[in-house]
Amino acid sequence: MGRRRAATEYGEAFDEPALATTGGATGEERLQHLAFPLLAHIPHTAASTLKVMDFVRAVVFDPEFVWSPQVSSAAVEEVVSVLRSDQLSVTSLAKLLHLPVVAEQRLLRGAVACLGPGLESNPALRELLAGVLDGLNKRAAA
Repeated sequence: MGRRRAATEYGEAFDEPALATTGGATGEERLQHLAFPLLAHIPHTAASTLKVMDFVRAVVFDPEFVWSPQVSSAAVEEVVSVLRSDQLSVTSLAKLLHLPVVAEQRLLRGAVACLGPGLESNPALRELLAGVLDGLNKRAAA
């Protein structure tokens, strides 16, 4: 299987600054004080964890905000399609994140990029995120 990649190795592939650096000692201290850190087997940084938490807060408190600024479900549909693909890889995630419709949805794009290391290696996480996004899409359409 090979060694597990560090979160920072995904920063360039996903063009995501939150994955580009660990934040040094300050980042490590932040990780120690997070109320809800990502699971240990998901490569992450303090900054990437905070981006995921911003997305979770938006989903819980204002799901419509996830679609800002375009108020369109097209980005969510693209993400769900890739997450449920049998061919998910770093390359397919990177291509997804560079699609204009996804890039415009900053919260969604940031969360998918920052969860990317876990999405690549964990089918259960992919299905969980796809299910949450699919449910939000159905709720918004109702």
